[in-house]
Amino acid sequence: MMFEVKESPNETIMKGINLIGAKSTRAVRQMWFSLMQDLKRSTDREILYGSKSGRLYRFKGRVHKSSAPGETHADLTGKARRSLSWKVHGSKGADFGYGVSVSARNAAPDYVDDLEFGTPGGQMAPRPTLGNAVDSIGSKAQSHFDDALRDEGL
Repeated sequence: MMFEVKESPNETIMKGINLIGAKSTRAVRQMWFSLMQDLKRSTDREILYGSKSGRLYRFKGRVHKSSAPGETHADLTGKARRSLSWKVHGSKGADFGYGVSVSARNAAPDYVDDLEFGTPGGQMAPRPTLGNAVDSIGSKAQSHFDDALRDEGL
């Protein structure tokens, strides 16, 4: 007596669903990774090269132009810009901000909250660097996701 064991159609379908699930999870993670890279790159570019309309003053023998309220902050020492980092949490999401990837080099300076949200007494108005960065890149999320799906063959 001989039995022939065949894969049932349901098992084939379930294997296909599991494969698609694994590929889509990888695609979502890749989307977060490329989106965070793009966000960091565009934020650095805006801090370093974006036009600023604040006042001019001398700092350590050089002329510096500050940012006006509502603009991305101007780069004076580079500490805040260098502390901008990101971390991907699998396919569940990602964090982007000052000092997110904690190391001695990436530690956020004490003044970043005042830069981002303004001082409590209103002496300095907010320079919403993170908000401006997210606004500028928001429309690119779909294209990053489409690219990641295409890379996974979905």
